[in-house]
Amino acid sequence: MKKIEIIHDGVSKKVYATDEPDKVIIQYTDAITAYYKIKRALIKDKGLYCNAVSSMVFTVLKNAGVPMHFIERLSDTEQLCRRVDSIQMEEIGRASCRERVCMRV
Repeated sequence: MKKIEIIHDGVSKKVYATDEPDKVIIQYTDAITAYYKIKRALIKDKGLYCNAVSSMVFTVLKNAGVPMHFIERLSDTEQLCRRVDSIQMEEIGRASCRERVCMRV
């Protein structure tokens, strides 16, 4: 399977088109951001751990019969997946964390 071009270049993941039009390669990176992407940093092996955990969860769900995009883990930081249309969304949990801390005080 060959990477052809980058379809999506985010902070924590890159999605590559492949020579098979219905499949993509997702690569997890070591990058992280904070404060609305003002602060940027690299965390050693973050991509490796994110890929390992998500591959494990996707494999369990796949074996349980849940249909999904995940096909297989290719390397320490890459997965082979089916190409799907995704819903773009971002969760920022600062407000709820702040509320929980304030409730305890």
